Amino acid sequence: MLALKFVPNKLVSDVEKDVLFRAVGHPFLVQLLAYFQTKRSLCYVMEYIEGDTLSSLLRRRKRFNEDVARFYAAEVILAVNFLHKCGIVHRDIKPANVLLDRDGHCKLADFGLCKGGMYSRSKTYGCVGTKQYMAPEVRWGDKYGPEVDWWSVGCVLYEMMSGKCRDSNVCVHRERFPTYLTQDAVSVLKKFLHPVPRRRLGALGDKRSILRHRFFKMVNWEAVLQKRVTPPVKPPTLEFLNIEPDVPGDAEDIGRNPSIESRHHEAILEAPLNQDAQLTCTGGPT
Repeated sequence: MLALKFVPNKLVSDVEKDVLFRAVGHPFLVQLLAYFQTKRSLCYVMEYIEGDTLSSLLRRRKRFNEDVARFYAAEVILAVNFLHKCGIVHRDIKPANVLLDRDGHCKLADFGLCKGGMYSRSKTYGCVGTKQYMAPEVRWGDKYGPEVDWWSVGCVLYEMMSGKCRDSNVCVHRERFPTYLTQDAVSVLKKFLHPVPRRRLGALGDKRSILRHRFFKMVNWEAVLQKRVTPPVKPPTLEFLNIEPDVPGDAEDIGRNPSIESRHHEAILEAPLNQDAQLTCTGGPT
């Protein structure tokens, strides 16, 4: 089963098309299978993800324990890491844009607000995204770089562990974090949500600072990237393992079919933990 996305020709984004081509084969990015153009629109033929969204799962479950939140965060981090290596800033990372396939793995979606040509010291401007997950420099109208995505990842991680969106008007370092969070969890949240971009976790292209943070010390990143870590949600009902269901499926969600994985992704699966390795990008259209 496939999913079709029609974009009017006048609204076609070259960046979105480029992202979709580069994402082919990556385990945690929604996959483009084909595309064609008519007189009126460009049609993307996408994989049809059957499962859920992180947003609807959170609405039903209220909040996740740290192990569950860490699993989803790890897969999203690797997806964002790959985009940044390709010079792409997503700019709209939020639970609603994280899809879950039938096996329970993440698929980062919605590349319509992406900005290309962005590397560690590149800057752009434009107040785009979703306010609750928007970095302060974006809301203030300042120029910004890829660090805005790590702020958004921090907001998603906060929401997963607390069950609520952050109040964007509250200073992170004055915030009272839930008392049930461990010191490692509070530490990673404060670093992702640092108001000064250059001091934010992952700033200036330093993704290793994220992978090595003590909150993620138990994560086998190579195993995550190769999808050898069992998701905390089981198919086909996507209910938490060992937790009694409280609410049936969310009728608001569109059904999504499992990913058909490409086998040529070995090049981009090379070790974010390999100190000398660099993630490479699949080539775009010629």
